[in-house]
Amino acid sequence: MSSNPFDQPLRPERQPGQGVPQGVPQQTSEQFLGGSSVPAAVPAIDVVNGSEDISVYVDLPGYAAEEIDVRGDETALVVSAQRMVEFDDTSSVLVHERPARIERHIQLPAPVDIDKAEADYDEGVCTISLPKAAAERYKRIDLR
Repeated sequence: MSSNPFDQPLRPERQPGQGVPQGVPQQTSEQFLGGSSVPAAVPAIDVVNGSEDISVYVDLPGYAAEEIDVRGDETALVVSAQRMVEFDDTSSVLVHERPARIERHIQLPAPVDIDKAEADYDEGVCTISLPKAAAERYKRIDLR
């Protein structure tokens, strides 16, 4: 056997039709339920700075509207979602890549009127419309 670590297989060998190879960790459903030990994934976002408002688009595919929480103040937003992950207790989870918790902190480019904010959720995308605070809106002043 070579002493070069790059010559070693990355995972245990298995033949077609064999079960889970020895040494592959098997985990139960309790290990994947949204507890504090599970780190939150970070969703993709778009922030669009318009003249009258700021629009934020957050990708949250697979979450139901009641699982999503949107909070904010004049300068920042926090968008989070959490779903229960249920696995049959008689099964072993081999790969788990779908996040149970997702959270994103978004610093806004200008102060907004958070009381007039609106949020919609459609086809996996949460759209948040935030009107800019009156002090941040520029109005044209015509010359005489």
